[in-house]
Amino acid sequence: GVNTFTCSCPSGFTGTFCQINDNNCVGHQCQNGAQCVDGADTYTCTCVLGYEGQFCQNNINECAGVTCQNGGVCIDGINAFTCQCQAGFSGTFCEDNNNA
Repeated sequence: GVNTFTCSCPSGFTGTFCQINDNNCVGHQCQNGAQCVDGADTYTCTCVLGYEGQFCQNNINECAGVTCQNGGVCIDGINAFTCQCQAGFSGTFCEDNNNA
């Protein structure tokens, strides 16, 4: 009408002057305790330690690059790893010979 206007808002914004950023975190897909960060017509997931991926869906393999010694086996955890040592060995990397 006369002396009126209507704003055509870009995707992700509403309001008389398109000043309201829609909350794109509603129904987000962030996983494993990740925090959703709202953006302009999008969102991102801020992962907790030990996870990665667009939705923090992947457990980081902390055993990558870890060498357990003396026949020990690396067990991946959440933001951690443990070397499961053979009998007679101990230490973070099974480096200690308890029989020596």
